[in-house]
Amino acid sequence: MWKAANVAMVSLGHESSCALLQDGTVTCWGDSDYGQLGSYSRSSGTPGSVLDLSSVTAISSGEHFTCALRQDESVACWGRNSEGQLGNDTLTNSAVPVGVVNLMGATAIATGAQHACAIKKDKTIVCWGYNGFGQLGQPRESIAYFAIAPVAVPGITDVVGLALGSHHTCSLHGSGVVNCWGYNVQGQLGHNMPLIQSTPIPQQVANLGDAVAVAAGSNTTCAIRQSGTVACWGENSMGQLGDNSLTTAYAPVAVQNLTDVTAIAVGSTHGCALRSDRAALCWGSNFYGELGTGSPLVPSRTPVLVANFVAR
Repeated sequence: MWKAANVAMVSLGHESSCALLQDGTVTCWGDSDYGQLGSYSRSSGTPGSVLDLSSVTAISSGEHFTCALRQDESVACWGRNSEGQLGNDTLTNSAVPVGVVNLMGATAIATGAQHACAIKKDKTIVCWGYNGFGQLGQPRESIAYFAIAPVAVPGITDVVGLALGSHHTCSLHGSGVVNCWGYNVQGQLGHNMPLIQSTPIPQQVANLGDAVAVAAGSNTTCAIRQSGTVACWGENSMGQLGDNSLTTAYAPVAVQNLTDVTAIAVGSTHGCALRSDRAALCWGSNFYGELGTGSPLVPSRTPVLVANFVAR
């Protein structure tokens, strides 16, 4: 039995959810076709404990897998492993956590659809999993289409934050600069070079040197600026850039009418922000009511307040 008051962090996969509890354990629920509940249980609508996992400080879920950062700065993952996204030097799915090999000194983790990355103590990055678009920072010719163990992203230092989209990766640096690499068909790398459809080489996001946080959705990326405003780039088919248009942006555009932001999150086709007054605002698709306005099916190209919500 667990209570919402004991939850320290939540992370959502494609058809499953996981929560990090304040005691350092993890519980998951939902689909378990690939073992993504972290136990031998079948799909479940009620939370169940992830086996043999304790002292966890952070979790991150990809499409059908989840990774956990532990207090000893090691990383364990479970679930689907067809592209090496568990990082344990195999391609075998696992219903229980397995250690990511050759990785110690990890300080942060992030997951994409089928790849994962970690920041190390020396503020460099290693990544593993699917590499079909160079999202691991390695040419496909050098490691084929996936890496079953962590590989270093070359030329990246002073990393203080990570954001992984479906098939792209972005790093936030202490200087406020953001670099992105991988898939770019929708402009999600933000370097203002639309003819480059994918690249394993980190590219600096154009006109952005004051970022303090970064988040990524499927094909969209956003950053909080020092001013408390938000800039986004990439796919905009549902207004998920928040700039009052439906135009793809290959460089950052300002989310309109949004200030004093302290946190952001980006989904497949919508984004949300938390303001300093603890109010939440969202923009983009609303087909399933994901904007929380009380008016499903009505999308918004600019931020709108989530109804009846004030964060504690």
